[in-house]
Amino acid sequence: MPSDGRYANKTWPDVEKDHAASITEVFDANLGKLLDHLKKEKLENNTIIIISSDNGAHNEGGHDVNFFNSSGPLKGFKRSLYEGGIRMPIIVY
Repeated sequence: MPSDGRYANKTWPDVEKDHAASITEVFDANLGKLLDHLKKEKLENNTIIIISSDNGAHNEGGHDVNFFNSSGPLKGFKRSLYEGGIRMPIIVY
């Protein structure tokens, strides 16, 4: 688990700081490093990057799915049969 870093001073519950820090680590830090490397090697125009998650925002381990509005306008969350539980986020670059 990454450090809460930039979220340490937020008044959020610790579990939400951890959640935000994990997402920031994956997307801002590691994905940025990958893109930088591809650009350095001049491979960014010949590489497809696919980032996906399993279905639905989770509501476990003390994390509150509503804290960051993780399901957006969709009803439900992971393991429910509503849209918020079965839709799968994906980014293709």
